Formats: sequence, structure tokens, C-alpha cells
Amino acid sequence: MPDTIPPSATSELIELLSLERLEDNLFRGQSRDIGTKYVFGGQVLTLQINRDLGAANVFGNGGGIGPFTVNYPACYPSSTPTVNQVLADLNVVLSGGANPTACSVSALNNLADQLNRSFDNCVAGPTAIILNPPAPPQD
Repeated sequence: MPDTIPPSATSELIELLSLERLEDNLFRGQSRDIGTKYVFGGQVLTLQINRDLGAANVFGNGGGIGPFTVNYPACYPSSTPTVNQVLADLNVVLSGGANPTACSVSALNNLADQLNRSFDNCVAGPTAIILNPPAPPQD
């Protein structure tokens, strides 16, 4: 017989996923620190969604965060990768592959967290780890 999820856990999950609508495309939700390794997966998923929504121009503010360059020498001591490249590395680690960076999973989690905080609503905010928006294409 398969394991079943207790009703209390289901109710708690539904409560955590409930959002308060503040205005168009702006919601407030709940969060809590569960203190497990699954936080890294959540950070990677959030960054993936943030990048994809920006690329799809969901918020009407351009081409998204993927091409922005990142200054994070703890993980990338000799390069400034794009958010797209960082996300690819995060997905490799998340899927159990060899870590292609020079830092720990904990440091990668911190990097993903900082990137997520830097791009509220898929708009780059002030941060020390984001170098420059991508240059406009030359004609």
C-alpha cells in the first residue's frame, strides 16, 4: 500500500502556497526555513523561473536577466559568467553532476539566493554581484 500524506501536511502546504494579491503581478506569500538541503533546489528553481519569466517578457521590461554578467569570485575566480551560465552550473550540481565551479554547494546556494534577490520581478536591482546589463546589439 503506498504511503499517504497526512491531511495536516497537505493543509500546511496549501497554506504556504496561498498568495495575497497586492496589485497586478505582485503577490505576497509565506515562507519558512525548513533547514534542509532542499533549500538549494528551491533557489535553483526560483532562479530558473525568474530567468524564464524575464526572457518571455512577462513583466514587459525587456529581455530578462539571463545575459547579465555576474561577479562572484568565490565560485568563478577567473571569469564573469552570465546568469544563464551560472544557472546551467547550478542545474548540473542539482542533478548530481560534478561541480563545475570553484566553490561549495553552500556557496552556490548563497550565489543563487543573491541572484534571486537581485532580480525582483525580473528587473535587475542594485547589487555588487551583477556587473552590467548586456550591451545592446550593434547594427
